Amino acid sequence: NLTSTRQYRRAAKRTTCGDWLYSNEVTYTINTSLTNPGEIGGGATYCNSGNPGTITNTNSATGGSGGSVQYQWQYRNGTSGNWSNVSGVTGLTYDPPNLTSTRQYRRAAKRTTCGNWIHSNIITFIVNSNPVSQPAVLSSCDLANGSGIGNFILSDAFPQIIANIINMEVTFHNTLDDAQDGTPQIISPFISTSTTIFYRIQNTSTNCFEINTITLNVGNICLENCTNGIDEDGDGLIDCDDPDCACCQAKTPTLIGVRKKE
Repeated sequence: NLTSTRQYRRAAKRTTCGDWLYSNEVTYTINTSLTNPGEIGGGATYCNSGNPGTITNTNSATGGSGGSVQYQWQYRNGTSGNWSNVSGVTGLTYDPPNLTSTRQYRRAAKRTTCGNWIHSNIITFIVNSNPVSQPAVLSSCDLANGSGIGNFILSDAFPQIIANIINMEVTFHNTLDDAQDGTPQIISPFISTSTTIFYRIQNTSTNCFEINTITLNVGNICLENCTNGIDEDGDGLIDCDDPDCACCQAKTPTLIGVRKKE
């Protein structure tokens, strides 16, 4: 039984004289499997989608003998489950297509003559979803006697923006470019005419974000609520200090129907 490559030949000579003469050689080649699958490099994290760069060859497969080394790239969706071959991709490197969900890659290697496929390290491309958002509308009464200026509490838009804001950060911006950059921010309460502003909702775990709009509508002139400690009509006077609250102004008592004590 052979465990390594060996050659044989037959020698012949006459018993009475002459030198040994040799036949042709017969070779028994023992091919051995790869011992090291090699290593690949790459991986990235994206929001919503991404186009990965080339997965590089850090180290080629080595070990064994006989034949040549062949490769086959494989992938799986997510980070668990069965692997599938990438059809026709058999080189040292691989440039994956655009991805819209998380996917993993590895490179299989074997010698053409014998042995089983062995596999490299795994490269992961993570695709996180952007937050789902909706346009919002906020309304305010007119603070300045018909000039069209309202006072908007921007956090009042939260129920319209998203059902669950856990792990979410919401910022408000005047322009789309500001929202893309995340600065500068609008501070609430926000005094404004009827207009459209932008909000940015960002997942604090993944940093993925979505941008949408808030429409600000200024309606009729504000009426002072005389019992809530808020200056609704914007004149600097609150509740009974506001002349609009005539119902709570002090009144002089009358003596009609009251008999004078003797």
